[in-house]
Amino acid sequence: MKPVFFMITVVCMLPSVAMAHPLLPGIPLGFSSGFMHPLIGPDHILAMLAVGVWAGRRGGRFLWRLPLAFVAAAGASFGLAMVSVSNPLVIQSGIDVSLVCLGSLIAMNVHARLGRSVMLVFLFGLFHGFSHGVELPFAVPAEVFVLGFLMATALLHVVGILIGRFVRNSTVIQAGGMGIATVGVLFMLMTF
Repeated sequence: MKPVFFMITVVCMLPSVAMAHPLLPGIPLGFSSGFMHPLIGPDHILAMLAVGVWAGRRGGRFLWRLPLAFVAAAGASFGLAMVSVSNPLVIQSGIDVSLVCLGSLIAMNVHARLGRSVMLVFLFGLFHGFSHGVELPFAVPAEVFVLGFLMATALLHVVGILIGRFVRNSTVIQAGGMGIATVGVLFMLMTF
């Protein structure tokens, strides 16, 4: 796990451009906009699916603790984003690193201990939640937006868990993990 934390530290120091995604036109402000917001950002979709797939592949306590850690961290950091100054460069770098790390963990079929896995997923949840808190439109009540955002996050985790549990072909899962990691690297390269 030490190389993972070293990579996170290094990448967070690299320059990056925030890849905020605007709300889709025609979606009512409030719960619906919060629910749809993570679904229009490929970086968020892939990271949330990856958490679910990794949890699904591990089973047992991982099944609910990894997604719960991500959702809890995302909710907490969403609130923090409402009252603090943000650095979108660091936030987007953290999101990109989450794709690289989670995809690599799936691709290499890593079996890290539960505590370390929860801590890592919690850290990535902080980046994703903070990003959504920063992108909150002024006209939207934060309480209903975050509820929608967290519901969509949990739903994506469930989809990932189902993929991790029911796709029996390890090669397919590992290729999917490599694809997620590759997308993370491409996002990093696009921001230079």
